[in-house]
Amino acid sequence: MSAETQARQIAICVPDNCGRLIGKRQPASRLAEAVEPGMAMPNFHLVTGLENRPYTSLRVTGIHTGFRNGRLKADRSTRFRVPGEPATDYYLADAYNLAGDPVPEAPRAMVRKQIARMEAAGLAATMASELEFYLFGQSYAELADAGYTRLRPFHHRHGDNDLFVTGLAVDFLERLAGDLHEAGIEVDQIQGEGGVGQMEVNVAPADPLRACDGHAIFKHIVKTRCALDGLSASFMAKIADDQAGSGGHVHICLQDSAGSCLLDEGQTPTGRAASFLAGLLAFSGDFMLLHAPYANSYRRIRPGTFTPLNAAWGWENRSCMARLTGAGRSARLEFRLPGADANPYFVYSGLLAAGLAGVERELALPPELEGDSSALDLPPLPGDLTESVHAFSRSEIAREALGEDVHAHLLGLAREELQIERARVTDWDRLRCFEAV
Repeated sequence: MSAETQARQIAICVPDNCGRLIGKRQPASRLAEAVEPGMAMPNFHLVTGLENRPYTSLRVTGIHTGFRNGRLKADRSTRFRVPGEPATDYYLADAYNLAGDPVPEAPRAMVRKQIARMEAAGLAATMASELEFYLFGQSYAELADAGYTRLRPFHHRHGDNDLFVTGLAVDFLERLAGDLHEAGIEVDQIQGEGGVGQMEVNVAPADPLRACDGHAIFKHIVKTRCALDGLSASFMAKIADDQAGSGGHVHICLQDSAGSCLLDEGQTPTGRAASFLAGLLAFSGDFMLLHAPYANSYRRIRPGTFTPLNAAWGWENRSCMARLTGAGRSARLEFRLPGADANPYFVYSGLLAAGLAGVERELALPPELEGDSSALDLPPLPGDLTESVHAFSRSEIAREALGEDVHAHLLGLAREELQIERARVTDWDRLRCFEAV
């Protein structure tokens, strides 16, 4: 990547509650100032949802505080470039208040807290997101004008591991891989998925914070590359009734503090690895709203969709919420619950918090599952946003792991989303009920 001194502009950005990059552009000469004392910016990003408008019910900021500025302190180690902006260096930032204190409700701060808890437990991890998305042959503007109807996938047949179908998008995919490389994200593999126009891209693992950062940057770059090429992409969990959902699976290689992998191929986990996995099984339902944050998220979590309906584990079993796979240093756990729509910082925080709760309580690991987990009579995971809000609100595990303020903040965001969902009348409502009731 070109040197910082060659940039004419810098973009200082922070991930918001949806994982989008929010910030400002400045002359490159202001980089040192953006690092310390930091760039002043309204702290709306702490209280916005999908519409990118501030909610008024959250404690961290709002009209009750006068919507004061905060400070974004650029993390110089995160520098990356975005396609179409050859003279701009982007930097992710951490959120601080005007008194100079980190804001615990900020997404990067949430992950940092769980990493510190991992270190205190003598654990470490490398992690990676496995993201699926749909690629369409229309621009974002075209689709917006049509109300996001009449979607035209880049090819009319699904390309589940079909090299002919993905080959039809090879020019786009090669440019995308180059864009990601320029941003410091190395593509491990690309494949067609089970929906018409659906893709999956795997990237190389990193420490938890860098993996979250890479996830957020990845989505930003995919959308930017699409915009430049007159295409569009969607990371919705469920794009259509009759199409496969888009997952945001997380792979985690659990290690001790010396970096040794705590999983052995084909073997039942033992010690802290067993307790971590047991915690994930026992408590992921408590954190469900972090893995499935919107009403649409639950359209993906249905029988026969390769998404988990309950908490089970097994080696190379894709029906399970926790699939163990790999060998040697790559032996890892694949957490199959999150959708591609979820905020990675929230997902990783919930995953690590659930696992650590198992370690702290020295939970015993239930037996490995063989066969279809959805066919077994196991306690179900929350099935919609209402159930997830209820589970999270009552969870002492979540409150203890995240802290009272962060727990209240995430619960407030989810309740705002729930109220938006409940107030909407959809085309499906009219189609089903207009004459029939």
